[in-house]
Amino acid sequence: MLERVKYADYPLKSLVETAFMQLGLTATSAAVGRYTALLEAAIKADEGGSIERSPWADFINNLEGNNKFEAAIKAVAPTLGATEQQANQFIAMSYATVAVLDGEDIDTVEAHLAEELLHAEGSDALEPFSHLDEDSRQEQLEHIERQKAPDQLRPEPPHFDFEEDI
Repeated sequence: MLERVKYADYPLKSLVETAFMQLGLTATSAAVGRYTALLEAAIKADEGGSIERSPWADFINNLEGNNKFEAAIKAVAPTLGATEQQANQFIAMSYATVAVLDGEDIDTVEAHLAEELLHAEGSDALEPFSHLDEDSRQEQLEHIERQKAPDQLRPEPPHFDFEEDI
């Protein structure tokens, strides 16, 4: 798994492509490039670099916590259809990739990663509208409930059994 990423010309991009494939998403160059740019900017912010010119600057600066890389992954995961557990697995894969690129033995890192992926924390279910802020999420959930409720102004038409009515 890490072998492909290790020898890629652009390991971060390869990691994003792998994540897209794992999620069953189409890995277009535009989508992969967009999320790779996000993660690059988050890494740069974590390292103390300036991200003013990045299109992701406002997004990253508004993320909570000291680790913008992890916060960015967790923030965009629901929009990609990824669960909290899958986001944590991607984070584990990212750190394993860094370890391999830093020269650690790939077999040892992959064995540790396999164990870590099995025990990744987080919900394995995707909450509806989890990519929205709490107020917007609640509003959408209430809207769906209202749509399910019968409308007294528009009652359902009577259902006839055509064979009996003919």
